[in-house]
Amino acid sequence: MRHHPAPLHRPTPSHAILVLLPYPVDRIITTNLWSAELSKLAANAFLVQRISSMNAISVLCKANATDVAEVDNSIGKDSRIGPCFLSTSVNFGGSYFQKDILNLVYRSCALSTPPPPPSPPPPLCRFPPP
Repeated sequence: MRHHPAPLHRPTPSHAILVLLPYPVDRIITTNLWSAELSKLAANAFLVQRISSMNAISVLCKANATDVAEVDNSIGKDSRIGPCFLSTSVNFGGSYFQKDILNLVYRSCALSTPPPPPSPPPPLCRFPPP
């Protein structure tokens, strides 16, 4: 008599929801695997941009003898921005950020997705001579 392995049990979104039940159900998002992965990578890319922006602003603060913590606090009060991930940081500030950014770049290249066109350079600040 030949033994046939049992068919693989494939979890469904409802199985995942059962695992997450202590979490508020209205906060659970169900999506396909690739949308979930790309959402995570894109979210981390946005967070890296925030940290990188604050690192650049901190250079301006240092050059102008400005307290970067005050600027951080002021920017964080804007409801469109919020206070999270505005502190300056060495590197990206998260152990997965670099890995996720590289993963996003790799996926884009693997799919032959052309990179977005570069942004035009900002206009030069021209001040009249003193």
